[in-house]
Amino acid sequence: VMPHYRLTYFDLRARGEPIRMMFAIAGVPYEDERIHIDDFAGLVKDLPFGCLPVLEVDGVKVAQTIAILRYIARETGFAGPDNLTAAIADSLADQYADFVMAFMPWQMVNAGYVPGDKDALYESVYVPAKAKHFPYFEAAIKKSTTGWYANTPELTHADVFIAASLEWLKRMDKNADTLFDGFPLMEAQYKKVTIASSATSIMPHYKLTYFELRARGEPIRMMFAIAGIPYEDQRIKLEDYPDFKKETPFGCLPMLEVDGVKFAQTLAILRYVARENGYGGPDNLSAAIADALADQYADFVTSLQNWLVVTAGYVEADEFQDALYQSLYAPTKAKNFPFFEAALKKSTTGWYANTPELTHVDVFLAASLEWLTRLDKNGDKLFEGYPLMEAHYKKFFALPAIQKHVAERPDASAEPIRMMFSVAGVPYEDHRFTKAEWPELKKNFPFEAVPVLEVDGVQVAQTLAILRYVARENGFAGPDNLTAAIADSLADQFVDFLTSTEKWLISCFNDGPPKGDEEEIYKTVYVPAREKHFAYFEEALKKSTTGWYAGTPEPTHADFLIAEFLEFVGKLDKNAEKLFDGFPLMEAQYKKIKNKVN
Repeated sequence: VMPHYRLTYFDLRARGEPIRMMFAIAGVPYEDERIHIDDFAGLVKDLPFGCLPVLEVDGVKVAQTIAILRYIARETGFAGPDNLTAAIADSLADQYADFVMAFMPWQMVNAGYVPGDKDALYESVYVPAKAKHFPYFEAAIKKSTTGWYANTPELTHADVFIAASLEWLKRMDKNADTLFDGFPLMEAQYKKVTIASSATSIMPHYKLTYFELRARGEPIRMMFAIAGIPYEDQRIKLEDYPDFKKETPFGCLPMLEVDGVKFAQTLAILRYVARENGYGGPDNLSAAIADALADQYADFVTSLQNWLVVTAGYVEADEFQDALYQSLYAPTKAKNFPFFEAALKKSTTGWYANTPELTHVDVFLAASLEWLTRLDKNGDKLFEGYPLMEAHYKKFFALPAIQKHVAERPDASAEPIRMMFSVAGVPYEDHRFTKAEWPELKKNFPFEAVPVLEVDGVQVAQTLAILRYVARENGFAGPDNLTAAIADSLADQFVDFLTSTEKWLISCFNDGPPKGDEEEIYKTVYVPAREKHFAYFEEALKKSTTGWYAGTPEPTHADFLIAEFLEFVGKLDKNAEKLFDGFPLMEAQYKKIKNKVN
């Protein structure tokens, strides 16, 4: 799936260590070639600039520590959420590199590379350089609300570069025990990064077991995603649960196994994963406040139990659903939501427990509220009167780790992948579920199939991830990174369109007799969403000179995804013959891609 990475550096830390740490944090395997200094002379002629480190990516060589570090960060999602943030991270990394250059005379003598008075150089070169530069980095973290240098939700290459360089400096500085005196935020950031980079080598094996749905298992999955911790995600069918039940501690799921040790209960698991990965709060009091808020939300959910089991379809009592909504859900929400809104009003960070970084309560509430929006018949009005809760919810789902997690959840259809393979002319084994299996799957995965691509036994899941992989492997991802990003944005925007029509989609897949509100849902949900989003895609094609969405000579994964899902939507839209009314370029692109496939 990924390219072969080969890092070449001396058998020491220094300039190679930030790159090794970046690979460790990203969880990306690589070949770590360490050479002896005596062997360097024989390698110089093969190096791009006659220096190390050098990274080979499938045989292509890239030199310079920060250039390599930025490349890996961009490839693995640690370069910052946008170009401006990435530039800020770059400036901090470059500033630290300037600091290193400033004390180079002392460093060369101190390391024994050249003769000189290292004590005199320590006082005249190193100490003034440190006194000048450390305040810059302390100030950057002071401005940050996340604890990372560039104020990003997750660390960037700047955090890794500075922390790794500080680790090396601690080994050089004769007064290393006082290195961070006067710079407490730098010290905290240093500890955070070193813990994160070492996690891959010391972490236990995690196995989460839950049903093939989100509900109580999703907050835990999201916590793992935020922490960047790999785990085994075992999803079992409801019909298999009676036999599995005896293996659980309390006869319930979810259950987490940590190196074989089993324990249950969503919040207990969530708190454990949070504490193990630095998201339990900076101190015991903050952790207690986070616990209190999480427990209060759990109380809220428990008090809704009668409405939940009816609304989710676990109990056949549809005639009571509206009555329970009015008599139970609405007043319970009105009682509890003000508690959470008040907590955010007191917070200066935007997180519920007023912590620099999110805690388990932020994950628990956001994941649970996502689930609630699917159950509440007025989900689009869920946050009316609670603007801070809405801002928190959006902030949480804007986190890169959560965006990636959401994008890789079971998607709507595998057909764009089949189209991609067809156009690329690549043979593949197409294993399909039978129609008889779908009704049972449908209970757990509304309108979502489970495409999985196996590449020489390695499994890759989720429609967009697979589609992008196949596109990149076969030259259909765009000629450069920017074009690929544009194609990605268009594909993601179409998925947003589908998500915004979820209530209409659900009504289309209703197996029972027609419900009176289906026409209303069509008019108030689907039609406005189509008008709003189709205008974006029509505009993209208007700007294109090739007839493909990203303006590329050949179609990209965005073209395949949009065309296939348009066919899917067309099968459901009762006015399908008017699907493209007002959007002639979209219709032309749709026909063009279908002709290409056929």
